[in-house]
This record gives sequence, C-alpha cells and structure tokens, in this order.
Amino acid sequence: MDSSVSSMRIENMELRRKIDDLETQNTEMQQKHLKETLEMSSDHRRERQIDSEKIRRLTNQMEAIRQEKERCELRIHSLEQQIAQYRDQIREYRNRSSAVAANVRRIRTSMTDSLHTIGTHPRVSSGILDTEIQVMAPG
Repeated sequence: MDSSVSSMRIENMELRRKIDDLETQNTEMQQKHLKETLEMSSDHRRERQIDSEKIRRLTNQMEAIRQEKERCELRIHSLEQQIAQYRDQIREYRNRSSAVAANVRRIRTSMTDSLHTIGTHPRVSSGILDTEIQVMAPG
C-alpha cells in the first residue's frame, strides 16, 4: 500500500504540475488575447481619427469650393450685366451714327442741289445766291 500511496502522490504531483502549467498557459493566453484586443482597439481608434480628419478636411475643401463657385457665379452675373450695358451703348452709338449719317446725306443732297441750281443758271444773281444760302442755313 505504501507503494500505491507513493505512486498516487507522484501522480498527484504530476497532475498538479500539469494543472499549474495549464493555468500558466491559460494566463499567458489571456494576457496575449488582452494585448491583441487592446492593440486592435488602438488601431481602430487611430483609423477612426484618421477618417475623422479626412472627413473634416474634405468638408472644409467642399465649403471652400462652394464659396468659390458662389463668387464665380456672382462675377459671371456681373460680367453679363456689363455685356448688356455695352450692347446698349453700342446700339445707342449705332443709332446716333445712323442719324448723323442721315444728316450728312441730307446736307450732301442739299449742297448738290444748290450747286446744281447755281451751275445751271447762266447768270448767277445775288438773289439766287441768297436763296441758296438760306436753303443751306441750319434750322
């Protein structure tokens, strides 16, 4: 019996050593798992921070682009108004030019008629000259 008790003690000690080894392995694995979980959590947090920063930058860029677009639209509207004013000025200039051209034609016709009248009379009298001067006088 002593031998069986002794063998049981040895077996018991071996089993306790195995239990201790398994508990040590379990603790090591738990620590390793905790470390990996913390690293993953830290990585995810970093990724979220990077993503948040990207979103913030993109939002700022979009706002700047929106403001620039608005400025460009206002500038385009201003330039379109300026073009319309220039077109009106050109139209007025053409109208005035047409009126001046009509006056020049009228004066040329009148001068041609007067010169013809003076040239066709064999004797130009002062009365005919006075009459032609009155025809040519403005107003």
